[in-house]
Amino acid sequence: MSPAEELPASNARFYIVGDLPIQLQTSSDGRLIIRKLDMNSGFFIDGSEFFGNSTATSDANCVSEDVFIQHTERLRRERFKGRATVFTLYEMLNNLEFMAAAQKRVLTAAEEKLIAIAQRKTFQLFETLNKPN
Repeated sequence: MSPAEELPASNARFYIVGDLPIQLQTSSDGRLIIRKLDMNSGFFIDGSEFFGNSTATSDANCVSEDVFIQHTERLRRERFKGRATVFTLYEMLNNLEFMAAAQKRVLTAAEEKLIAIAQRKTFQLFETLNKPN
């Protein structure tokens, strides 16, 4: 079951610990669920080892859901390749950034907005991929 199916996002708290995205939510029965991004697969997995540590370390930053999504998708774009639609979108976003760098310019506000909107979609798309066993 995906985090989106089990829990409403409204009770979630989002953290970046070092470079690692971590999500804390309370289930309908009151259990604390901690999920971390698995840097080997790109999927969110149990992160219960962060219980009591995620907000106590100086490396932990509480962030908005949007900052969390943008950070997660930047990590996924840098690390993962494949044939699914989500990877085609990652390549398009990478090419957009590459073209701006090749032209020795910063991204325009419109390009930054396009990337942010696309990454909200790719965040959802990635979660629909089949997890490796």
